Formats: sequence, C-alpha cells, structure tokens
Amino acid sequence: MQRPVSVTIIGAVGVIWGGLVLLIGIPLLISLVIDPTALIERIAASSGAQLPVEYRELLQSPGERLLIVLLNIVPLGIHGVLLVGAWKLLALQEQGRRLMLLFAIAYVAWQGVNFVLDRAFYAPIREQHQIQIPKDRKRGIPIPLDYMYLLAVFYFLTRPSIKGVMVDSNK
Repeated sequence: MQRPVSVTIIGAVGVIWGGLVLLIGIPLLISLVIDPTALIERIAASSGAQLPVEYRELLQSPGERLLIVLLNIVPLGIHGVLLVGAWKLLALQEQGRRLMLLFAIAYVAWQGVNFVLDRAFYAPIREQHQIQIPKDRKRGIPIPLDYMYLLAVFYFLTRPSIKGVMVDSNK
C-alpha cells in the first residue's frame, strides 16, 4: 500500500525536528550536568553578555541544578517520542501514529507547564533581578511553526483514511 503524502510529510518533518533537537540537546544536557556554570557562561559570552551573579549562585545550589537538569530532560524525552513515532509512522505502523499523537499531547502539555512556570516562578525572579527579555524575540510568524505542525498531526493522523492505512505491528 502506498504511503499518503500527509504521512510522508509529517513523518519526515518529525524525524528531522526530533533528530536535530536530540542531536543538539543531549550534548548540552551532558554539559549542563558536568559544569552548568561554564556552559551558561559560554552561552552568555557568545551573545556578548555576561552571566549575572544571581545565575551563578543559582547554579551552585544542588537542588536548583537538579531542577534545571530535570526541566531539560523532559523536553528531550518528548522529542525522543517524536523521533521514534515519526520513524514508525513512515513505516506505516499504528504504533507510530499513536506515538505521534502522544508527542503532540505531551508537547502541548509541556508548553502549558512552561507557561505556568514562567508566570509563577521565572517572571518574579526576572523582576527581582531586573532581567529584561529582548524585544526581538517576538518578531516573526504570528503562529509558531511548531503549533502548525501539531495541528497537522492532530488533523491528519486522526482521519479514518489514515487509520486504515496503518498496520498493527503487534500482529
């Protein structure tokens, strides 16, 4: 049976997106675990800024370091689900379709958690230390591309015609 174009596009984009996030994120996570202060100082220096003293103090606390690592492991796990799901989706496996839908739900949930954390936890810290978010981060496409991808996943992978094409790999 021939693979539908929508499945091919969603799967290919998923493999590329998930692969790139993991390719970049895993070495950064390892660096964050080994020496978070040096990593953050290098990132700040690459943008021409200096790491505020408050961040250095924050990174010296073992509890805060563990929280930072955990907050970086979750999205890597979500993108790992994306990579595996997209790969299996390209193979027309039902498990791939389910993993892609799980990825989309988990991604939206994680974005919600980030929104709440930003408003409840990060914003007061930024205000306390007078840290300004650069205004140029808000330019660009009004609808983020990741949400457009999620909408495509939800729309196309729930169609009866796509469900009919998938092969149950447990049989």
